[in-house]
Amino acid sequence: MKILIDTADINVIKKLYTIFHFDGVTTNPKLLARIDGDPMEILKEIRRAIPNEAELHVQVVSSEKEAMLQEAEYILEQIIKVRQAKMEMQQFVNYHHEV
Repeated sequence: MKILIDTADINVIKKLYTIFHFDGVTTNPKLLARIDGDPMEILKEIRRAIPNEAELHVQVVSSEKEAMLQEAEYILEQIIKVRQAKMEMQQFVNYHHEV
């Protein structure tokens, strides 16, 4: 069983991660709409805030098959870029601590 945080509020996510090591975050368009800002930027911020191994579950808003697939691909590309940059930064920091 996995335990996920169900919110798009970055402050809540950060606070909860100080209490317990969750398996990830799940959110949806309604939760994202409650937060001021661009939904993609909010998702990127969430990805940066949670551990690399944590899952981020996101729902698309399109209702047509092709549009859903395109939207999912775009979200995935954006989130992977954030995760990759975060991992590269961690490797850089680890390397310089070892040297």
